[in-house]
Amino acid sequence: MGFLDSILKKKPKEEKNEQTSKQPSVNFQAPSEIPPKLDLSKKIGLNFSKLNLDKQDVREKTRFLLDVSGSMDSYINNIRKIDSLRDVMRNYPDAHKTCFSSNVLNSDRIPEPDGTTNLASALRFVKSVTPSPERIVLVSDGEPNSISDARKAASELGLPIDIIFIGNKGCEGEKFMEELAKMTGGQHFVV
Repeated sequence: MGFLDSILKKKPKEEKNEQTSKQPSVNFQAPSEIPPKLDLSKKIGLNFSKLNLDKQDVREKTRFLLDVSGSMDSYINNIRKIDSLRDVMRNYPDAHKTCFSSNVLNSDRIPEPDGTTNLASALRFVKSVTPSPERIVLVSDGEPNSISDARKAASELGLPIDIIFIGNKGCEGEKFMEELAKMTGGQHFVV
């Protein structure tokens, strides 16, 4: 038997030993009573699922209003809010999106956060888009520039507004968003 033959015969045994040595010696599992921490992207995605946005026929009738104001540049669990929103929206490439901050942008691209939360302008913009939506899904982390103007624009729009609020339950922005959802016949979630 030559040198090369002896190496080739030993190789399968070495590979088998490597596979065996790669197996963990301890199989640790976290206790089942501790719920796993969900990152922001997953929380938003779970609420989208509750709104049946995984169904294409539902998405076709829905307009996403996405807050891209300056506050969306802040972090939750070391990830910027805007990056979590982008991550979720990648799962909905065919979604009808309108981004808003101080200005309104009808675009497939979610821009970098900047400006204020001009929700009233975004709601008024929706009246002019085609296809005309049957409902709005609003993702926001703050209070609008003018609560009274946003309330008026939502009333004039006359569509249900489902809201995914990114922030703390009970803060002023969340209270308004909950009120807006109820006023329009929409659902309200806090992530």
